[in-house]
Formats: sequence, C-alpha cells, structure tokens
Amino acid sequence: MQEEYQGYGVDLGGRYTLLAKCNLFSADVVLNEGQRETENVIVFLAHERLFGNMAAHSYRSHILNSVRGFQNAHIFEYKEKSIKLEPEQQIGAFLRKLLSNYNRRVVISYPDFYTQFDLIRLWRAIQISKINVLAAIPENMAISTYVNYCQNNVLQKEMLIIDFGHSKFTGFLLQQEQVLFEVFDRNLGTSQMDYYLAEWIINQAKINMNKQSKYYLRLLDTCENIRRRLSANKDTYIDIEQLIPDVDFSYNLTREKYETIMQPVLESLSNQLFNLYHQTQNYQFNLIVTLGGGSRIPIIQQCIKAIFEGKQIQSSIHATEAICQGCAVSSTLITQRKEQLKKELNPSEYYLNIYEQYSIFIGISSQDGNNILTEQQFQQKMIQSKVSLREYFALNGECIKYSHSLTRSLDKFKCYGITIFYDPPPFGYEALINCYQISNTQIIMFYYDDFGVIQMTKDNQIAIAIQDQRVGLIEMIQIEDQLEQDDKNIQITHNLRYQCERRINEVKQQFKMLNLNVQQQFKINELIEESQKRILDQMNLNISIKILQLESHMLSQDQVQMQKFLKECDALIITSGAGMGVDSGLPDFRGDQGFWKAYRPFQNKYGFQDCANPGFLKSNPYLFWGFYGHRLELYTNTIPHEGFRILKKWCEKKDYFIVTSNVDGQFQKAGFDQKKIYEIHGSIHTFQCTQCNKLYLANKYPKLKIDLQKFEAADPLPKCEFNHILRPNILMFNDWDWISTIYIKQEEYFNEFIKKYNNKKVCVIEIGAGTAIPSIRLKGDRILNDIKDSILIRINPSENDAEENKKYYSIKKGGLEGIKSLNYL
Repeated sequence: MQEEYQGYGVDLGGRYTLLAKCNLFSADVVLNEGQRETENVIVFLAHERLFGNMAAHSYRSHILNSVRGFQNAHIFEYKEKSIKLEPEQQIGAFLRKLLSNYNRRVVISYPDFYTQFDLIRLWRAIQISKINVLAAIPENMAISTYVNYCQNNVLQKEMLIIDFGHSKFTGFLLQQEQVLFEVFDRNLGTSQMDYYLAEWIINQAKINMNKQSKYYLRLLDTCENIRRRLSANKDTYIDIEQLIPDVDFSYNLTREKYETIMQPVLESLSNQLFNLYHQTQNYQFNLIVTLGGGSRIPIIQQCIKAIFEGKQIQSSIHATEAICQGCAVSSTLITQRKEQLKKELNPSEYYLNIYEQYSIFIGISSQDGNNILTEQQFQQKMIQSKVSLREYFALNGECIKYSHSLTRSLDKFKCYGITIFYDPPPFGYEALINCYQISNTQIIMFYYDDFGVIQMTKDNQIAIAIQDQRVGLIEMIQIEDQLEQDDKNIQITHNLRYQCERRINEVKQQFKMLNLNVQQQFKINELIEESQKRILDQMNLNISIKILQLESHMLSQDQVQMQKFLKECDALIITSGAGMGVDSGLPDFRGDQGFWKAYRPFQNKYGFQDCANPGFLKSNPYLFWGFYGHRLELYTNTIPHEGFRILKKWCEKKDYFIVTSNVDGQFQKAGFDQKKIYEIHGSIHTFQCTQCNKLYLANKYPKLKIDLQKFEAADPLPKCEFNHILRPNILMFNDWDWISTIYIKQEEYFNEFIKKYNNKKVCVIEIGAGTAIPSIRLKGDRILNDIKDSILIRINPSENDAEENKKYYSIKKGGLEGIKSLNYL
C-alpha cells in the first residue's frame, strides 16, 4: 500500500477508546500505554492532568475531580482554580493526548443514534483536538467495512449484528457493505444494569446517598465488578463496609437473584430483540454476530438464542476492535476515493474544501408555492438583473455569511429558495455553488460533507436559532493549549527527575553488592538524596524549592497555626495508613482495581478482601502464600522514602510515638525505636501457627518460591515444628484467630505515652489514612478527645476533609510531598 493511503481509525466508545492502523486493507490495534483499550478518563491532580489508563488508577481516589465517559460538563479544581470543561473540551483534550504521536489521517466513529446536535459537538471536539480527521462515520458503517475487508472467514451474503455495549444497544442487518435496517436504544446497556444493582443495594442497606457523591460513584464501580464476576461464577459476595463509612451491609448474591434484579433491563432488551426478529422475517440469513461486553452475560446469550432459534451465533468479534479497525480501513478507502474524484471530475464541477480561505454566503428568499423557480430559471433571472448574488439577496430576501455549520428556523407553511455562493469567487470558479428549493420544513442546516461540497439537511426533531457553531470555540482551544503547555512543562520536569533517579539507582545497585545492613543502607540513602538535590539544582529544578520559600513568607492562617504548634508542642504522634508507603513504591490496594493492577492473575476472580482472609488460606493455601509471600519479599526489599528521614529528624528533637495500620515494618527499617511503634493491624514480619497459637519470626524461614505468572507459591510452605501451616501475624478480614499478644503490649506503651502527655501540647500528624478502613482516623479522633491541648494535621491528596473545628488542619498532598511541605514550615 502506498504510504499516503495509510491511516488510523478511532473508536471513541462510551467507556473505552481503541486506535487501529490500516495495513493493506486490513488493520491492527495500536497499543497505548501497553494496553489495547484506553479508558475514557481524565483526572485533575493538584498540579497535573492524567489521561486514559494512567488516570484510571487514580480515578477512585480523586473521583470528584475526575470525569469518565465525557457526557456532561464538569468543574475541576486545578492549581487552586475552578475550570469548567464542556463535553467537547473533554473529548478534544482526550483525543489530542491519545493521538499526539500520530500525524496520519484519522477516521473517527460515532454511534448510529447521534443527532445533529451530537455531531456538532463531535466536530467542535475535533477542532479542539487539532488532529487531522478525514471523516466521522457511523459505527454500523465501520463494522460493515471491518466484516467485508478484515473478516473473510465470517463473510456471508446477509448477517445480523447485535451490539450490547456499555451504554447502548444496536442491532442491524448487514448485506455485503449495505445496512438494510437498524434498531437501537441509546439508554440500554450494561451501565443500566449497574445502576439497577446500585439502587437495589441502597434499598437493602437502607441508606440515603447523594447520586453525585464519591461513595455512589465507587458503588457503581463495585456493581460493575460484581456483574463481571457473576458472568463467570454462580454467586459472589457483596460487602460495602469498605466503600461507605458507617454502613455495614454484606450479602451473598447469586446469579439467579441478580437476574431478578435486572428484569427491567432484560425486558427492554427482549423488546428490542423481538423488534429485530420481526423485521428480519423476510430475509434469509443464518449468522448472528454478537458484539459488546454485555453479549457475554449468560442471561443475555440465552435471550438471543431463544428468540433467534436455529441461527448460528458467533461472538468471536470484539466490538470496539471491529469498529476501530473498520475506521482504519475506511481512512484508506476515503483517501483513494477522493483521489479518484479529483481525476474523474471536471474542476469546474468539483468544489475544493476552501471555505477557510474564501467567503461563502447563503441567500434565502421566500417563494410562491405555485411558482418555484428551477435552477436554470434562477440563473437566467440573475443574468437579466445584472447584479451580484449578494446584492440580489440583500434586496430580495436575506443574505447570511456562512460559518461551517449553520441552522435557521423557517416558516413551515412557506416555500423557500436557498442559494449558496462565493463572494468573491475563487479564481477559475463560478460564484454560484448550488441552489435548493424547499417547503414544509421547520429547520434547515448547512454543512460540508467529506469532499468539501456544501450540502443541506432537514431535521424536524430539533429547532436551533441561527448560530455560528464556532462561537466560544477559540476560547476553548486557547484553554486546552494552555493546559497542554502545563502538561508539557510537568513532563519535562518528570523526565529530568527520571534521569536523575536512574543514575542514583545505579549507585544504589553498586552498594547492594556490599551486603550492608538496613541502617547502613539508610545512611547511604541519605547521602544519595543530598547528592540528588545538588543534581536537581544543576538541572534548574530547584525552582519549586524557591517557590516554596517564597510561599513561606505568605503563609495562610492555617499554615501559621501549624508552624507555631509544631515548634511549641511537647510531643509528636505520627499516625499512618497505606498512603505512607506509596512514595516508596508500595501498592495501596485501593479497591479491586488497585489490587488487580498489582496482582493481575487475580483479576475478576479474587478481590483484596478475598485474599486477605483466613478462609482463603484454607481453600487456596498456595495462592494465599503466593500473595503474602510476594508482599513479604516486596516489603523486605523496600527502602523507606525520604519522608521517613524527615520525620526521624523531627523525632530526634521531641518525644514521639508511631501508630500505623501498615504491616510493612518500614518505620523499624527507618530507625525508629521499636518500643515507640504501635502496629494496630500486626506485622507481616511475624508468623503465627494456625493450630498451636505460637509466633515465629519470618526471617527464620527460607524465601518462598513464587510463580509470578500465577502468583502461586510452591512447596515447602511455612510450617511450624509440628508440621502445621503458618500465616502472617496480621489482622485480616473476618479474622477471629489473630494472635494480638505483641500488639496489646504495644498498645499499653502507647496508652502510657498518652497519660504522660495528657496535660501537655501534642501534635498529631496523620499521613495517608483513608476512610475505606478508618482505623487510623478513629485513633486520631480518640487522641484529640483524650488530650485537650492537641491538633491533628491530615496529609491526604483526596480524602483530606478535616473537621470544622480548630483542632483539625488539612494538607492536600501525598505522603512524601505533604511531609516536605511541613518541613518547609
């Protein structure tokens, strides 16, 4: 294939976007961030935007400052400002990021039910994206192209396509490259199933929930995971205690019960399928191709088989891949067709796409219904009048300057003559482009088609006042240009830091060969970090430090209070949750998605609560120890990040106590006194026997051999001297056998510390503790109740809602960044 005919296809779906590249009338999906599908998500952090799969990992922790699906306008908090982005701005920004490295022609698909308003919004998004879009085509046309050019093995004279996706249902009969008829429902999809299940859970749990709250959005994510699990299993366990604070609801949901809850959706789907069935009675087809994730649900498959009995059903085609590959092939076909038209058509009959450079006008004149002029009669009248078209319509009707897409409401009881013309005309062209005569219409719309020719369409469903579709577009493009520039500046900073860290890691590897102990490694790490700062200064990355120094002279009232209390307090209590270890590279297991990111073989099979459960040891001992053995090795090899060193320096000047829900032992590694640490959930570095109730040190046992493809441990598993299997001495879910002897002693030391400073000034610094498992937050509340002269500083990038009283202060940052901010105070 000639290189100029190569192009890309994009399926901008409701939940995911796929990109394909055409290659000799076939197409291949292009990987993005190492994955075939890119999730339609944008997340705004405090000083950075994330897109796609990278954003999806941060979606749940920044759910109110994120958008998924791009259906509604959203207000984002970014760099201490509020930015409202319309759907077309969200789509445009997403496409610009996704296709930034591709300069070939692109064909984008859109759902078949799009109205003219939806298409205008898509066009505006394309202008904002600044990508070279050759055409936008309906999804059924893309699927038709895919089947005819990429799937010769399933090619038949006629076939029925059924697509039950995330947010819509589509069914159409395909004959070669022609769609004979189509039915669709834009409000019928798997997302509706998730909404029904969410409502059922809310009613069963008897809770009131705001549909715009982060808890409701998290519940919808959980419902989606439940739907997927029930597609493969006959039942699944629901527990929303970790999603919604102060709500204790659990339920063993069977597939039969789930199908009962989904009856309204199933009835709507059955109606659409019966509609398809009746319309296909006069056609001879034997093959039904099912697309979309919803078509894999067992009850949906049963409905299709029952209604279309005797038909062959094939589900091997991936819906989004078929659409994007069909678009990629279409980009080649359209390019070739345009080249062919240029050769075949007389230049005087073919109008180039030159509306950007030449002014085009639309003349509208009211006509007598009994005396409508033909195009030839109109041209003769113009010659006789000896005036320009623009002058004629200024005197005999209405003359409007055209701007890409224009709508105008007309009297439906009158007849009109519509004339489109250049003024002045391009060199070598006639002024007149085309004439139309219309009657009995409420609205007309003018736009350019794929080949640059002006067309007109009629749509009685909407009535928009005459308007220029470019209104506000320049401002939207300018906003996105500024945001993109910010993204590039941040990326430059990240790249420089990466180069610096890569060199430092090389040095660390050299020291690893020396078999140093943890204290020596920690000391060397301090020296390396000091060197890192000097390197960053040489790279001009000390700008952020200077900004912080400037900000220190303009502290807010809360910052002044925190600074004063930190200096005057008699003791520090540092409480920490999972967010403290993230900056050391440790996973925080935020929900099933965060867990599956770290342990992909468990995806859609086991969640974090399933694995962190004593019952899992009994039913799957090798998977249980594959999970905990991997965590033990990870925690053992991890070096505490810079934040631990900063905290230790503070604790050298004041008395302190550590309260943590983490089981990783990072505070001990960083050199904190073991007698001043209270591990409320236990420690992975200690084992307990499941039969003898004895405790054992983990480092006395050989390293487990783990198959990282399955995360399955191999024999020998850790066992006591009586051959009983061991488990980590950690408080798990549904755990009644945890041996808490060590931690009861730690709690006694902590209570003595509280009594000692009961009448003194104490500062509590809470780092990375969320509300999903609020153990650490509850401890902080208790400390503030017990010690009157105390405050709590909460460091959390998302769940940072401090109480509305003078004892709580908030720093909206991650663990390491928040500690550094306090250090500058």
